[in-house]
Amino acid sequence: MALVSGITMGDASSVDIVHVSEQPSVFVSLCVHWPDENLLAFLHSLSEQSYPANLIHVSVTYLGGDVRVIRDLQKTQTAYEGRFKGFDLSYTGLKEESVAHDQALQNSTDPFVMIATPNLQLNMHALQRVVARAVEDSSEIAIWELRQDRQAGLQTSLHDVDTARVHSHCVLYRRDALDQIGGFQGQRQGHLTGLDVDFQLRDSGYRVVQCAEAFYVPSSAVTLDEYNANMPIEAWLSDQFIRLRYGRMRQRFAAFARIFWRMMQGAPKRQHNYVKRAFYEGLRLMPRIVFRRGLASSFPIAGWHQDFLHVTRTQPPFLKGEHQRAPLVSVIVRTHAGHAGFLKECLRSIANQSYPHLEVILVEGGATGVAKAYAGEPLFGEGVDVLYLQDAEGYQPARAGNIGLAAARGAYCLVMDADNVLRADHILSLVVALEDDENALAAYAASRLVETEVLKEEPLRYREGKTRLRANKPFVRGRLKRENDLPACAVMLRTSLCQGGVLDEDLPGSEMWDLWRNLSRDGYFIRVRCLTSVCRLPRKGDKRVAYEQQLKDAKAAIFKKDEERAKSLTL
Repeated sequence: MALVSGITMGDASSVDIVHVSEQPSVFVSLCVHWPDENLLAFLHSLSEQSYPANLIHVSVTYLGGDVRVIRDLQKTQTAYEGRFKGFDLSYTGLKEESVAHDQALQNSTDPFVMIATPNLQLNMHALQRVVARAVEDSSEIAIWELRQDRQAGLQTSLHDVDTARVHSHCVLYRRDALDQIGGFQGQRQGHLTGLDVDFQLRDSGYRVVQCAEAFYVPSSAVTLDEYNANMPIEAWLSDQFIRLRYGRMRQRFAAFARIFWRMMQGAPKRQHNYVKRAFYEGLRLMPRIVFRRGLASSFPIAGWHQDFLHVTRTQPPFLKGEHQRAPLVSVIVRTHAGHAGFLKECLRSIANQSYPHLEVILVEGGATGVAKAYAGEPLFGEGVDVLYLQDAEGYQPARAGNIGLAAARGAYCLVMDADNVLRADHILSLVVALEDDENALAAYAASRLVETEVLKEEPLRYREGKTRLRANKPFVRGRLKRENDLPACAVMLRTSLCQGGVLDEDLPGSEMWDLWRNLSRDGYFIRVRCLTSVCRLPRKGDKRVAYEQQLKDAKAAIFKKDEERAKSLTL
């Protein structure tokens, strides 16, 4: 068994192999003043490294004494300690990060030490590549600086780029060199912690190099919170109402509080009117939404109705360099006459996406042409192309998907059904993940599966029941082979992989699962840790029985296809 890492320097490319017996352990030291989601994001990116987790020793030092924060950190330690070689947690009132790093190093004998700010996320192969480089380099090199990457043209933070770069860093040190100069010696704080050490190591004859093939992304470019807070008001309100409907109790209260806070802050007259109306609608419906019990609420409701929002699309300021436009994303919506009511909500959620460069391909099965009226509505504003395609032979999901994929022009594509709903940051989050990792074949985010009972088709009235999460687990090829936990709307693919009728029309109900399995043989999917979509299943009655039977038949058909493929390979 060996660790293989591709090393790219300039125009030269080579592959280095480091045998398992030679792989050194790495001590990762973090200092936090106020733990937040950035720390969890960093730990998650560290846990998903291609470098062996049993060779990673993590130390987190909290520079404070808040009891509630300590309790939260202890929960974090419990969640992550089994994933690494070790996970140390300490609390100190010291303000000097360098002193805290020195104290943490006393509990370690690992040959390499990584110092990082917790406001960043490592690329999946960052640690593997920088360690491979460190093992290869001569002993006179003691510092390897990891490179920052800003999502290949996508700048999702509204802060100045240079500011983000100054306040985030990630460096690998040779441990014996640190011991020779006496460690960090507590001379500087914050993001300047390593400067004195760098100078002292240079004065001692050691060299510093930048490991260009190992990179990380500042959390300001990953969390998307700042950009989403500045998205068009219509999209922002749409997102809050989805949180009110499908979030947990705490998330529902938080969404309502955000609407109230936005109203109190003041805004231009048109925006203020939207927010004010949203607040009073939420207040009136609070017993049904925030405090709803069981099946006490039916939808659509005022505040999510098609006529409530009138979206105006704008180009957000998250592009940089020579990129004039973000990559085009093709959204393929499969529908038929029975989904006309749900289609309105589906298209509204697409129109409210914070991502600017979309094309919508609406594929309707059957000769009714009901969906054509929605395609002609001035719903998406400027900059979004809407293409309507009709399959007169009838509705067949796989065939409808192939028709849409054949017409797709975008760099990325998303296949969804008419009864799916997307949160405002769904497409943006998946595009950022794929732009960050060019080797990933697809990206996916968690989706909420909602039991739905249609009470009335025209006008649409439905009741929602129990919910459960889907696509909320790390990508494991073996699990995907056994069961499908990825709804179609939760996954974004590279369009180049979806040409030539990739959806098997002989597998009704499992065509997307078959596609995931085929793609996973040649690569991996990247997971985005957020809940960004909603999909549905029948709640009860004959439709529920038919749905469950379809799942059983689909699974049997998939396994039968595997057996036939295995027989053909043995012949």
